[in-house]
Amino acid sequence: MKIIMSKFFAVIFFCILSLSYGNTVEVFKVASFKDQTPDVNTYIAAEKRGYTLEPGKEGIIVNFKKYAKGNAKFAYIGLKGKQLAVNDWSGYDYVNLRLESYDEDHFLPLEVLVRDNRNKIYFRKFNVGPFAESSISLPIKEIAKKINIKAVNLFQVAVSQCVNSRRAEFKDIELIKSAPVELIPRKYDILQELSKGGPAVVPVTTTKFEFDKNGKLLWEFAPHSNKVNKYPGLALASGIRGSLLNGDLRGYTHIVLDIDYIDGNAQGMGLRVADHSRKEFWKSFKLAPSTPNQHIDERINTANLNFSNISHINISGRPDKDKRTVRVNQFYFEIRPQEASEPVRTRINLLLNDSGTPANVKPVLKKLLEKIDNAQKVLSGDMLKRSDLINFFDTVENCRSDAELIVRNAILAELKSCGKDFNVGIADSMTPVFLEKSASNISPARKAFIELAGQEFESFQTVVYSPLKNLKNVKVSVSDLIGPKGAKLKSEVAVVGHCNAILPAFAVDHHGFYPDSIIEYQQSADVAKGEPTPFWIRITSPKDAPAGIYKANVVVTADNCASYTFPLEVRVFGFNVPVGSPILTALNYDRMSIKVGWHEPYYYPLQKKMALKSGEYRLSFDSVFYGPWGDHSKFDAEKDVILDIYRTLHKKGQLGGLCILNFSPMGAKDQADPNDPAIDRLIENALAKLRNWVPILKKEGMLDKAYIYGYDEVKVSDGCAKILRAIKKEFPEIPAFSTGFGELDDPNYLLLDGYVPGIACADDPERVAKMRALGKKVWWYTCNYPRPPKPSLMLQAPGVLPRLFLGMMTQKYKPDGFLHWALNWARKMQEVSGPIMYGPRTTWDPRLDARGDNGEGMLFVPGKDKAILPTIRIENMRDGLEDLWYYKLLEKAIAENPKADAALLKKAEAALVVPENIVRSSDKYTRYPEIIRSERRKIAELIEKLQK
Repeated sequence: MKIIMSKFFAVIFFCILSLSYGNTVEVFKVASFKDQTPDVNTYIAAEKRGYTLEPGKEGIIVNFKKYAKGNAKFAYIGLKGKQLAVNDWSGYDYVNLRLESYDEDHFLPLEVLVRDNRNKIYFRKFNVGPFAESSISLPIKEIAKKINIKAVNLFQVAVSQCVNSRRAEFKDIELIKSAPVELIPRKYDILQELSKGGPAVVPVTTTKFEFDKNGKLLWEFAPHSNKVNKYPGLALASGIRGSLLNGDLRGYTHIVLDIDYIDGNAQGMGLRVADHSRKEFWKSFKLAPSTPNQHIDERINTANLNFSNISHINISGRPDKDKRTVRVNQFYFEIRPQEASEPVRTRINLLLNDSGTPANVKPVLKKLLEKIDNAQKVLSGDMLKRSDLINFFDTVENCRSDAELIVRNAILAELKSCGKDFNVGIADSMTPVFLEKSASNISPARKAFIELAGQEFESFQTVVYSPLKNLKNVKVSVSDLIGPKGAKLKSEVAVVGHCNAILPAFAVDHHGFYPDSIIEYQQSADVAKGEPTPFWIRITSPKDAPAGIYKANVVVTADNCASYTFPLEVRVFGFNVPVGSPILTALNYDRMSIKVGWHEPYYYPLQKKMALKSGEYRLSFDSVFYGPWGDHSKFDAEKDVILDIYRTLHKKGQLGGLCILNFSPMGAKDQADPNDPAIDRLIENALAKLRNWVPILKKEGMLDKAYIYGYDEVKVSDGCAKILRAIKKEFPEIPAFSTGFGELDDPNYLLLDGYVPGIACADDPERVAKMRALGKKVWWYTCNYPRPPKPSLMLQAPGVLPRLFLGMMTQKYKPDGFLHWALNWARKMQEVSGPIMYGPRTTWDPRLDARGDNGEGMLFVPGKDKAILPTIRIENMRDGLEDLWYYKLLEKAIAENPKADAALLKKAEAALVVPENIVRSSDKYTRYPEIIRSERRKIAELIEKLQK
């Protein structure tokens, strides 16, 4: 369900731009293709080289031929060392290749090679847009990492195995030296630079763009042609005669894009910023009559980019059969020091106000906040000194790391009272415990206390810390949890696995080794000196467990050390949490990941194991792309296997949403065209499958869970609507859901029974109210967006967020269901890291599932011997659903006891409203677990009182 954009985004389209903001540029022409005879592959006959040459106006035109067997696979031309006016490129900032593509409908997939006199090479690939006078700009410092730039001996351009014929004119090569920019504008206006610099739009499927007298850009998209698959885009590159401040955007904190819908169909678009190593910041958005304006104001300096070496920025749209027009009103980078320092201020204030932070370090934290203020005061005016900016950001980062270290050391020092040869602490299940660098709220392990109801799970962490020596074979165990009348609760202990998480595209408290997996088969581990190492303790209460206090001891041992024991008390409330989820859930299961990530070619047994595991976490095992029978090329090939899985879940009461058909027009050449013959074939196939499955599900009593899904994040077009109308005519009882988009007066869009518009329940209540007034269901949906601090299941989101999102936040905003794009996405894991074997440090790579969004699609991860390991996030998701059950049970208790004490009923009804100190908005909520637990306790005690 990811929006998978064209490779257009990973490549660079360049325009030569004029000087801006007083930047001084020196340009030196190294060579002209017009004046030189290019180097070619003379060992191959001319007709086999893959191109023909002809003179051009400013250079040489190369007609690359469509690759045929027997021709050169690598069709190239080049200029050798003697043909280059300068072989020593040191002292320059960029080498610039000027060229022009003459293809109307295709990219030119160009490969550039630079070689030194010892045959070391620098190599890069680019896609050059059609009918574009372009420049490819290569940073010298990047080339210098690969070759000796004082002895350049070859500059070569090539196309490898050309898919279609291409035609381009290569003009000349320039070396560019730019004076460093000491003063930079607070607001760097991209539109202003584009308007000064000539053509800045690559007309891929775009026919016209122009600036009006107010400096706004009117941009018209031509109808999309089926013979090519590409996205219309506007791009601006760095380093070409001063453009984009030569790619040095250090200090810029935000990017702003204000864009209007003018006419045409709804338009899915994307905004992207990339550095020369191809790391990217990206943001998707939609323009439509219902959303005629998008004002994007995004924090960018937290993205994992090299801001001293930015390559390009672009905005782009999806292809469409009709013409569309948009207007770009504003497009700029801006420096906002206050907002830049806000995440660090917030983090320091969280540490300052945290009950677990020792009092003696709080004055030091206040001093760090003052230090940030002083560094910020000098940043005033429209032009800022680069040195002042760098000092400011250095100060902010230093204060952040100092605060983490100070609090971390103080908290760990307080653990010394618990244990002789090592120290032991306790942390909440919503608290990430970091092995290194960052602070975690860990309290001395004098006594642990948790609360839960019957048929519920709750957890906490025992943290083992050794300040002076490495520990071998550390083991945590729990004695029998004995309660009223000798009743027992179940306890489980597991080592917490940490994975190496990179800095993502949002502000985080920590990057590096991050707590993620619960290694259920590992109860002991070595603990390195100086690394507080968490062990997960999960408590499970059976149905109808007697209410009251249950007691046990937690024992921590290590080789050649004195053990440490502390008491554990568990309070069980006098009611049961129902099995399953209080709202419909659909977490998309990826079966290919079973084959690749778990190394299991015959995936059915593991598939059932994962389904049952999902059920234990109150989350539906589902697949919105296949339905229960497999893909569109099969017909009921997996019927018996899949039916057994869903029948088992249903009997356990753990069956959530059940997608029985994906009705997207897969295989149609033009999905928008209702007359495409493939549409009729798809209708026939879909109806046959439903005719087979609906009676089965009805007989099994599962039909109320069934739904169909389609139009994944695309517009509900005429072709799509034809399929859905045919299905709804015969099966009106089966609801249809989609993450697609459209207008509420669009008859195609109104065919849907349910909408899955991200987190609109929280952020766009007016539109959601209109949807519900039409009788539609509205779900939560997470897939790459939103990013934290908004609701997200990304690894480095605030620790409380997964629980709040599916618990108290869901209670506040009332979605009808929850869809998440992936439960187990591990398609590339085999190539990268392999399964988790043991912890606490693991080889698991959380970047596998989404670009820069660590772990978002991996709520279960592969363990040794094909184990399915839960993550801390899915544990907290289950806890959130159990919190939501508390609210449902309180609602039921109120309804069933109308004659209860009036004051009690009033208090209970008020408790159904989530207080703003817990959730104020989708991105403003408490970060303190104890506040969440206190509110939960209040709800539980009200349920008990009303049930008496």
